[in-house]
Amino acid sequence: MISETDDFSSKSSASIDQMYKFMSDIGIDNILNHYRSKIDLGTFLHTIKCYRHAYIDTIISSNILYKEKLNYSYLLERVFDNLEIFSCSQWNKTSNSEIKFNTLSEITSALIFMHDFDKLIYVNSAVEQITGYTKDEALEIGFINMIHPSYLDEFKNYLLNKDITSCSSPTFEVKLVTKNNIEKWLEFNQGYIHFGDRPLILGIAFDVSNRKKVEEENKKLHQAMEYDKLKTEFFTNLSHEFRTPLNVIMSSIQLLDILAPTNTSSSFKKYISIMKQNGYRLTRLINNLLDITSIECGHINAHFEHCDIVSYIEDIVLSSVKYAKNKDITIVFDTDIEEKIIVFDKDKVARIILNLISNSIKFTDQGGYIYINIYTKENSVTISVKDTGIGIPEEKHSIIFNNFIKVDRSLSRRQEGSGIGLALVKSLVEVHKGKLYLRSKSGRGCEVAIEIPANLEPTISSTDSIHCHIGNSYIETVQVELSDIY
Repeated sequence: MISETDDFSSKSSASIDQMYKFMSDIGIDNILNHYRSKIDLGTFLHTIKCYRHAYIDTIISSNILYKEKLNYSYLLERVFDNLEIFSCSQWNKTSNSEIKFNTLSEITSALIFMHDFDKLIYVNSAVEQITGYTKDEALEIGFINMIHPSYLDEFKNYLLNKDITSCSSPTFEVKLVTKNNIEKWLEFNQGYIHFGDRPLILGIAFDVSNRKKVEEENKKLHQAMEYDKLKTEFFTNLSHEFRTPLNVIMSSIQLLDILAPTNTSSSFKKYISIMKQNGYRLTRLINNLLDITSIECGHINAHFEHCDIVSYIEDIVLSSVKYAKNKDITIVFDTDIEEKIIVFDKDKVARIILNLISNSIKFTDQGGYIYINIYTKENSVTISVKDTGIGIPEEKHSIIFNNFIKVDRSLSRRQEGSGIGLALVKSLVEVHKGKLYLRSKSGRGCEVAIEIPANLEPTISSTDSIHCHIGNSYIETVQVELSDIY
């Protein structure tokens, strides 16, 4: 303890250095005398640091003069500096291998252990971080009692293998249960060494839980990718197998419709109409399956061309008005501009809008309204389809655009559907590098808006297509996309 009566300033530099050496000798002697208690250089230097701070703090907080505080602090700093230097020097000269081994093993995050086949005789402090057991607890219970039961027999054979002839054995991965019942993966490696005067087994174990987790996730990802590949191939083959006979059926229906006499009974016309509508429904399902699988595989082809999107959307809306009127639903179309020439894929935009209109018609009650609006910006065009229907619960918003998702899956649901339409809408919007927005609450209608950028590069060069309108080929597209409205 430093007091006001201590007079360090009166001591000569030589006598002070002699005192430093004496204190250093005592410190090193203590280390060597107590190495069996694991007092190594690292522990001793940490102790010196603690004492250094304690003594300096005592001086600073004392009542002596400020100048004397500086003088005493300086002298004590020299004492401790020399003590650290001398301790390191003496430690490097000693041949005590256990002290050096303890110091080196304590600075690694790996688990270091030694055993003689009968029991553990050493573990470093990393055992507590990895297993939750203290060093004393680990030495008492051994690794055998920490291993997961399903790996116990294999680990016993590995750990107690007395046929090790080389300096090291192959690595062994095993699952371990920590003190807190957490499962971890460790990678073990061990080999013979001569420590002191006896042969021992020295081992090292690394915590590879994160690596095993990544490997497991990669395995699951690979399995999921293989499953998706098989699923895609299945749907593609199935769709093609359906399309061939369906084309024959649809051609026969058209032929019957053309060749039917003018005085054909109303029942005949009714059944022809039913067959045609259901043929369109099958065509729509097959087209959606093929498109969604093509998009997932990255094989979708886009035909971008310049076109007046306002007039094009208006034609699509007009072609669907009669389907809404049959259910006593009013479609209202409005736009903030009469003409907007941008680049887009006409077929895909038509399918997007018709899918959204189809959903609105199916889930809006009689007397309801569907509002279709176009809003233009300098760099984009937004098309909104809003209805007064049953809406979509908020908890379904995050999944409604996934494949095969339906809001109502009950057998008594009010409308049929495959659950592909909105997923296809999302994918086709992404083909245009656009964005999709959903605003809806259960029982309060639904609004789906798509935003298409106005700066896409065309893949088809044609000046005739700027003022484009729906032709005869699109009439059948409308019939197919709205075929599930009846």
